[in-house]
Amino acid sequence: MAKGPPDLAKMDTEDRIRTRAYFKWLARPVTHPPSELDDWLTAESEELALDLVAAVSEMPLPVPSFSQDDLWYEGDKIAKLVGLLAPSLRKRRARSHLLSLITEYQDYLTSSAPLGDDEAVRQGTNALHIVRLIASLKELVGSDFMQTATHTFRKELKDLFAEDPTAFDTAEFNLYSAAAIQRQTGFPVSFIGEGEESSPDLKVDNIAYVECKDIHTLNRANIEKALADNLDKAHDQLAAAQGRRRLAGTGICIDVPFGTLPLSPAEWDVIRRALCGTDAPQFVLVSSSGINSTTEVVGFPVYVCLVWSESGVPLFEIFLRRLTRVSHRIQPDGFDQILH
Repeated sequence: MAKGPPDLAKMDTEDRIRTRAYFKWLARPVTHPPSELDDWLTAESEELALDLVAAVSEMPLPVPSFSQDDLWYEGDKIAKLVGLLAPSLRKRRARSHLLSLITEYQDYLTSSAPLGDDEAVRQGTNALHIVRLIASLKELVGSDFMQTATHTFRKELKDLFAEDPTAFDTAEFNLYSAAAIQRQTGFPVSFIGEGEESSPDLKVDNIAYVECKDIHTLNRANIEKALADNLDKAHDQLAAAQGRRRLAGTGICIDVPFGTLPLSPAEWDVIRRALCGTDAPQFVLVSSSGINSTTEVVGFPVYVCLVWSESGVPLFEIFLRRLTRVSHRIQPDGFDQILH
Protein backbone atom coordinates (compact mmCIF):
# COMPACT_ATOMS: atom_id res chain seq x y z
CA MET A 1 0.00 0.00 0.00
CA ALA A 2 1.48 3.34 -1.04
CA LYS A 3 2.31 5.70 1.74
CA GLY A 4 1.49 9.42 1.69
CA PRO A 5 4.16 12.09 1.39
CA PRO A 6 6.51 12.44 4.37
CA ASP A 7 5.82 15.07 7.02
CA LEU A 8 8.48 17.61 6.03
CA ALA A 9 7.68 19.76 9.05
CA LYS A 10 9.10 17.07 11.37
CA MET A 11 12.43 16.75 9.53
CA ASP A 12 15.46 18.96 9.90
CA THR A 13 16.53 21.14 6.96
CA GLU A 14 19.16 18.71 5.66
CA ASP A 15 16.69 15.78 5.61
CA ARG A 16 14.03 17.89 3.92
CA ILE A 17 16.49 18.95 1.21
CA ARG A 18 17.50 15.32 0.58
CA THR A 19 13.87 14.18 0.46
CA ARG A 20 12.79 17.04 -1.80
CA ALA A 21 15.72 16.36 -4.15
CA TYR A 22 14.78 12.67 -4.34
CA PHE A 23 11.17 13.42 -5.26
CA LYS A 24 12.34 15.94 -7.87
CA TRP A 25 14.53 13.25 -9.38
CA LEU A 26 11.58 10.84 -9.50
CA ALA A 27 9.37 13.44 -11.16
CA ARG A 28 11.98 14.51 -13.73
CA PRO A 29 10.73 14.20 -17.35
CA VAL A 30 12.50 11.39 -19.19
CA THR A 31 13.43 13.80 -22.01
CA HIS A 32 15.97 15.47 -19.70
CA PRO A 33 19.15 13.74 -18.51
CA PRO A 34 19.06 13.22 -14.73
CA SER A 35 21.28 15.46 -12.63
CA GLU A 36 21.44 14.79 -8.92
CA LEU A 37 23.37 18.04 -8.37
CA ASP A 38 20.66 20.13 -10.06
CA ASP A 39 17.99 18.42 -7.98
CA TRP A 40 19.96 18.99 -4.79
CA LEU A 41 20.65 22.68 -5.48
CA THR A 42 17.04 23.39 -6.41
CA ALA A 43 15.75 21.61 -3.32
CA GLU A 44 18.27 23.41 -1.12
CA SER A 45 17.21 26.77 -2.51
CA GLU A 46 13.53 26.00 -1.90
CA GLU A 47 14.08 24.77 1.65
CA LEU A 48 16.20 27.76 2.63
CA ALA A 49 13.53 30.08 1.22
CA LEU A 50 10.85 28.27 3.25
CA ASP A 51 13.00 28.50 6.40
CA LEU A 52 13.28 32.25 5.86
CA VAL A 53 9.50 32.56 5.46
CA ALA A 54 8.98 30.55 8.64
CA ALA A 55 11.40 32.77 10.57
CA VAL A 56 9.67 35.92 9.37
CA SER A 57 6.22 34.47 10.16
CA GLU A 58 7.26 33.87 13.76
CA MET A 59 8.18 37.51 14.27
CA PRO A 60 5.45 39.56 15.98
CA LEU A 61 4.00 42.36 13.90
CA PRO A 62 5.16 45.81 15.01
CA VAL A 63 2.57 47.69 17.04
CA PRO A 64 2.03 51.16 15.51
CA SER A 65 3.20 53.82 17.93
CA PHE A 66 2.51 57.49 17.29
CA SER A 67 2.78 60.60 19.39
CA GLN A 68 0.24 63.43 19.20
CA ASP A 69 2.75 65.40 17.12
CA ASP A 70 2.97 62.47 14.69
CA LEU A 71 -0.81 62.38 14.37
CA TRP A 72 -0.97 66.13 13.80
CA TYR A 73 1.69 66.32 11.09
CA GLU A 74 0.98 62.99 9.42
CA GLY A 75 -2.76 63.76 9.46
CA ASP A 76 -1.99 67.07 7.79
CA LYS A 77 -0.03 65.21 5.09
CA ILE A 78 -3.03 62.93 4.49
CA ALA A 79 -5.36 65.94 4.19
CA LYS A 80 -3.13 67.45 1.50
CA LEU A 81 -3.75 64.41 -0.71
CA VAL A 82 -7.13 65.95 -1.60
CA GLY A 83 -5.10 68.27 -3.81
CA LEU A 84 -4.43 65.32 -6.12
CA LEU A 85 -8.12 65.18 -7.06
CA ALA A 86 -9.40 66.97 -10.15
CA PRO A 87 -10.55 70.56 -9.33
CA SER A 88 -14.22 69.78 -9.97
CA LEU A 89 -14.08 66.70 -7.73
CA ARG A 90 -12.11 68.59 -5.09
CA LYS A 91 -14.99 71.07 -4.69
CA ARG A 92 -17.45 68.22 -4.16
CA ARG A 93 -15.20 66.79 -1.43
CA ALA A 94 -15.19 69.94 0.70
CA ARG A 95 -17.32 68.14 3.31
CA SER A 96 -15.22 65.00 3.24
CA HIS A 97 -15.69 62.62 6.17
CA LEU A 98 -11.92 62.04 6.38
CA LEU A 99 -11.10 65.75 6.34
CA SER A 100 -13.65 66.37 9.08
CA LEU A 101 -12.22 63.70 11.41
CA ILE A 102 -8.67 65.04 10.87
CA THR A 103 -9.85 68.60 11.59
CA GLU A 104 -11.79 67.49 14.68
CA TYR A 105 -8.76 65.69 16.07
CA GLN A 106 -6.45 68.63 15.42
CA ASP A 107 -8.96 70.96 17.10
CA TYR A 108 -9.03 68.62 20.09
CA LEU A 109 -5.22 68.74 20.34
CA THR A 110 -5.27 72.55 20.55
CA SER A 111 -8.23 72.81 22.92
CA SER A 112 -8.02 73.22 26.69
CA ALA A 113 -11.69 72.34 27.26
CA PRO A 114 -12.38 69.37 29.58
CA LEU A 115 -13.10 66.10 27.80
CA GLY A 116 -16.16 63.99 28.58
CA ASP A 117 -16.36 60.22 28.07
CA ASP A 118 -18.32 60.43 24.81
CA GLU A 119 -15.92 62.99 23.36
CA ALA A 120 -12.93 60.91 24.45
CA VAL A 121 -14.32 57.91 22.56
CA ARG A 122 -14.98 60.08 19.49
CA GLN A 123 -11.47 61.54 19.47
CA GLY A 124 -9.96 58.13 20.15
CA THR A 125 -11.86 56.80 17.14
CA ASN A 126 -10.60 59.69 15.00
CA ALA A 127 -7.02 59.04 16.13
CA LEU A 128 -7.24 55.32 15.33
CA HIS A 129 -8.53 55.99 11.81
CA ILE A 130 -5.63 58.39 11.22
CA VAL A 131 -3.07 55.94 12.66
CA ARG A 132 -4.28 53.09 10.44
CA LEU A 133 -4.21 55.33 7.38
CA ILE A 134 -0.69 56.49 8.19
CA ALA A 135 0.57 52.91 8.58
CA SER A 136 -1.09 51.76 5.34
CA LEU A 137 0.17 54.70 3.28
CA LYS A 138 3.71 54.31 4.59
CA GLU A 139 3.71 50.64 3.58
CA LEU A 140 2.47 51.36 0.05
CA VAL A 141 4.01 54.72 -0.91
CA GLY A 142 6.63 55.48 1.76
CA SER A 143 6.97 58.51 4.03
CA ASP A 144 6.25 61.00 1.25
CA PHE A 145 2.49 60.62 0.87
CA MET A 146 2.51 62.78 -2.26
CA GLN A 147 4.05 59.77 -4.02
CA THR A 148 0.41 58.70 -4.21
CA ALA A 149 0.30 60.87 -7.36
CA THR A 150 2.20 58.13 -9.24
CA HIS A 151 0.89 55.11 -7.34
CA THR A 152 -2.04 52.96 -8.43
CA PHE A 153 -3.64 53.74 -5.07
CA ARG A 154 -4.58 57.15 -6.46
CA LYS A 155 -7.80 55.68 -7.87
CA GLU A 156 -9.11 55.25 -4.31
CA LEU A 157 -8.75 58.93 -3.36
CA LYS A 158 -12.20 59.97 -4.58
CA ASP A 159 -13.80 57.49 -2.17
CA LEU A 160 -11.28 58.01 0.61
CA PHE A 161 -12.32 61.68 0.67
CA ALA A 162 -16.03 61.01 0.13
CA GLU A 163 -18.68 62.68 2.28
CA ASP A 164 -20.32 59.32 2.98
CA PRO A 165 -18.67 57.51 5.95
CA THR A 166 -19.46 54.13 4.39
CA ALA A 167 -17.63 55.04 1.17
CA PHE A 168 -14.68 56.19 3.27
CA ASP A 169 -14.69 52.94 5.30
CA THR A 170 -14.69 50.86 2.10
CA ALA A 171 -11.80 52.78 0.53
CA GLU A 172 -9.86 52.65 3.80
CA PHE A 173 -10.39 48.89 4.02
CA ASN A 174 -9.09 48.47 0.45
CA LEU A 175 -5.99 50.47 1.39
CA TYR A 176 -5.53 48.54 4.63
CA SER A 177 -5.89 45.18 2.84
CA ALA A 178 -3.37 46.10 0.16
CA ALA A 179 -0.85 47.27 2.74
CA ALA A 180 -1.35 44.20 4.94
CA ILE A 181 -0.87 41.80 2.00
CA GLN A 182 2.25 43.62 0.82
CA ARG A 183 3.74 43.77 4.33
CA GLN A 184 3.00 40.12 5.16
CA THR A 185 3.99 38.50 1.87
CA GLY A 186 6.66 40.85 0.55
CA PHE A 187 4.99 40.94 -2.88
CA PRO A 188 4.11 44.31 -4.44
CA VAL A 189 0.39 45.08 -4.52
CA SER A 190 -1.20 47.38 -7.09
CA PHE A 191 -4.72 48.73 -7.44
CA ILE A 192 -6.61 47.88 -10.61
CA GLY A 193 -8.07 50.86 -12.44
CA GLU A 194 -11.81 51.12 -12.83
CA GLY A 195 -13.13 50.85 -16.36
CA GLU A 196 -16.23 49.70 -18.14
CA GLU A 197 -15.35 46.09 -17.38
CA SER A 198 -15.94 44.48 -14.00
CA SER A 199 -12.60 44.35 -12.18
CA PRO A 200 -11.33 43.32 -8.75
CA ASP A 201 -9.58 45.83 -6.50
CA LEU A 202 -6.03 44.49 -6.25
CA LYS A 203 -3.33 42.57 -8.08
CA VAL A 204 -0.61 40.90 -6.03
CA ASP A 205 2.50 40.94 -8.21
CA ASN A 206 1.73 38.50 -11.06
CA ILE A 207 0.37 35.91 -8.62
CA ALA A 208 -3.23 36.68 -7.74
CA TYR A 209 -6.18 39.03 -8.11
CA VAL A 210 -7.87 40.08 -4.85
CA GLU A 211 -11.29 41.65 -4.38
CA CYS A 212 -12.04 43.54 -1.14
CA LYS A 213 -15.52 43.65 0.38
CA ASP A 214 -16.50 45.57 3.51
CA ILE A 215 -19.81 44.51 5.09
CA HIS A 216 -21.81 47.18 6.92
CA THR A 217 -24.76 45.99 8.96
CA LEU A 218 -25.83 46.43 12.57
CA ASN A 219 -28.08 43.36 12.47
CA ARG A 220 -26.33 40.03 13.08
CA ALA A 221 -29.19 38.23 11.34
CA ASN A 222 -28.19 39.93 8.07
CA ILE A 223 -24.59 38.67 8.04
CA GLU A 224 -25.31 35.40 6.20
CA LYS A 225 -27.09 37.13 3.31
CA ALA A 226 -24.55 39.97 3.20
CA LEU A 227 -21.73 37.41 3.00
CA ALA A 228 -23.46 35.53 0.18
CA ASP A 229 -24.22 38.68 -1.83
CA ASN A 230 -20.72 40.11 -1.48
CA LEU A 231 -18.94 36.82 -2.19
CA ASP A 232 -21.08 36.33 -5.32
CA LYS A 233 -20.17 39.80 -6.58
CA ALA A 234 -16.50 39.20 -5.84
CA HIS A 235 -16.63 35.85 -7.67
CA ASP A 236 -17.92 37.55 -10.84
CA GLN A 237 -15.28 40.29 -10.69
CA LEU A 238 -12.44 37.81 -10.16
CA ALA A 239 -13.68 35.43 -12.88
CA ALA A 240 -13.89 38.33 -15.34
CA ALA A 241 -10.31 39.36 -14.56
CA GLN A 242 -9.10 35.77 -15.01
CA GLY A 243 -10.86 35.66 -18.36
CA ARG A 244 -8.91 38.69 -19.55
CA ARG A 245 -5.50 37.75 -18.16
CA ARG A 246 -5.08 34.63 -16.10
CA LEU A 247 -2.97 34.60 -12.95
CA ALA A 248 -2.11 31.72 -10.63
CA GLY A 249 -5.05 32.40 -8.35
CA THR A 250 -7.69 34.71 -6.94
CA GLY A 251 -8.88 35.59 -3.46
CA ILE A 252 -11.24 37.74 -1.44
CA CYS A 253 -10.63 39.94 1.60
CA ILE A 254 -13.94 40.46 3.37
CA ASP A 255 -14.47 42.43 6.58
CA VAL A 256 -17.44 41.74 8.84
CA PRO A 257 -18.59 43.97 11.71
CA PHE A 258 -16.61 43.83 14.94
CA GLY A 259 -17.77 41.03 17.22
CA THR A 260 -19.07 38.85 14.36
CA LEU A 261 -16.30 36.23 14.58
CA PRO A 262 -16.56 33.35 15.09
CA LEU A 263 -19.05 32.95 12.27
CA SER A 264 -22.03 30.65 12.64
CA PRO A 265 -22.09 27.25 10.83
CA ALA A 266 -24.52 28.67 8.25
CA GLU A 267 -22.17 31.60 7.61
CA TRP A 268 -19.19 29.26 7.23
CA ASP A 269 -21.23 27.25 4.71
CA VAL A 270 -21.61 30.42 2.62
CA ILE A 271 -17.81 30.73 2.49
CA ARG A 272 -17.42 27.01 1.74
CA ARG A 273 -19.81 27.27 -1.21
CA ALA A 274 -17.99 30.36 -2.48
CA LEU A 275 -14.70 28.43 -2.55
CA CYS A 276 -16.11 25.30 -4.19
CA GLY A 277 -18.05 26.63 -7.17
CA THR A 278 -17.06 26.97 -10.82
CA ASP A 279 -14.16 29.42 -11.31
CA ALA A 280 -14.12 29.82 -7.53
CA PRO A 281 -11.40 31.85 -5.80
CA GLN A 282 -8.68 29.91 -4.02
CA PHE A 283 -8.95 31.71 -0.68
CA VAL A 284 -11.07 33.99 1.48
CA LEU A 285 -9.45 36.12 4.16
CA VAL A 286 -12.18 36.98 6.66
CA SER A 287 -11.50 39.84 9.05
CA SER A 288 -13.53 41.43 11.81
CA SER A 289 -12.57 44.94 12.81
CA GLY A 290 -14.06 47.95 14.49
CA ILE A 291 -13.83 50.32 17.40
CA ASN A 292 -13.78 48.73 20.86
CA SER A 293 -14.08 51.25 23.69
CA THR A 294 -13.88 50.70 27.45
CA THR A 295 -13.76 53.09 30.39
CA GLU A 296 -9.96 53.19 30.08
CA VAL A 297 -9.04 52.82 26.41
CA VAL A 298 -10.30 52.94 22.84
CA GLY A 299 -8.96 50.16 20.59
CA PHE A 300 -9.15 49.12 16.95
CA PRO A 301 -8.71 45.31 17.07
CA VAL A 302 -8.55 43.24 13.89
CA TYR A 303 -9.19 39.49 13.92
CA VAL A 304 -8.50 37.42 10.81
CA CYS A 305 -9.23 33.92 9.55
CA LEU A 306 -7.75 32.57 6.31
CA VAL A 307 -9.73 29.81 4.57
CA TRP A 308 -8.55 28.12 1.38
CA SER A 309 -9.56 25.25 -0.87
CA GLU A 310 -7.84 22.34 -2.59
CA SER A 311 -7.30 24.52 -5.66
CA GLY A 312 -5.21 26.82 -3.46
CA VAL A 313 -2.48 24.24 -2.92
CA PRO A 314 -0.18 25.74 -5.62
CA LEU A 315 -0.60 29.16 -3.95
CA PHE A 316 0.14 27.96 -0.45
CA GLU A 317 3.93 27.77 -0.52
CA ILE A 318 4.54 30.93 -2.50
CA PHE A 319 1.83 33.15 -1.06
CA LEU A 320 -0.79 31.93 1.42
CA ARG A 321 1.58 30.65 4.09
CA ARG A 322 3.06 34.15 4.33
CA LEU A 323 -0.32 35.83 4.68
CA THR A 324 -1.20 34.57 8.17
CA ARG A 325 0.32 32.37 10.85
CA VAL A 326 -2.58 29.92 10.84
CA SER A 327 -5.06 28.98 8.11
CA HIS A 328 -7.93 26.56 7.54
CA ARG A 329 -8.04 24.26 4.53
CA ILE A 330 -11.44 23.04 3.41
CA GLN A 331 -12.06 19.31 3.76
CA PRO A 332 -15.24 17.33 2.90
CA ASP A 333 -16.17 17.06 6.58
CA GLY A 334 -14.85 20.37 7.90
CA PHE A 335 -11.60 22.33 8.01
CA ASP A 336 -8.00 21.32 8.68
CA GLN A 337 -6.07 23.86 10.73
CA ILE A 338 -2.65 24.52 9.19
CA LEU A 339 0.11 26.08 11.28
CA HIS A 340 2.47 28.10 9.10
